[in-house]
Amino acid sequence: EMSGGIWQMPLMLNSRTKNVIQLFRDEATGEQSFVKRQCMHCLEPACVAGCPFKALTKDEQGIVTWNPTACIGCRFCEVACPYEVPRFEWDEFNPKVVKCEFCRPRLAEGLEPGCT
Repeated sequence: EMSGGIWQMPLMLNSRTKNVIQLFRDEATGEQSFVKRQCMHCLEPACVAGCPFKALTKDEQGIVTWNPTACIGCRFCEVACPYEVPRFEWDEFNPKVVKCEFCRPRLAEGLEPGCT
């Protein structure tokens, strides 16, 4: 979970970063690997199951999306997700849950998600 001070980049997902490539380095061997972190759009998403008001749902395309009108800000989705993906905007006046939604506006226009 480090960049070695080489790059100016977020080290983890946050309310402004929906996907990130993390660098892991084994100090003993010097080997390193890169791991992409973003929503996995799980087959049975724990964040959806953990939301008591169904603010997170999985659509027919398999995309896990967030509905702001149903969300009460309890953040159970953050706790339920084993990948620590949903993030709460702590620094915003009207906070919301932020996560990768596979660039739904781009998909609606027939484009691919930005990460691809």
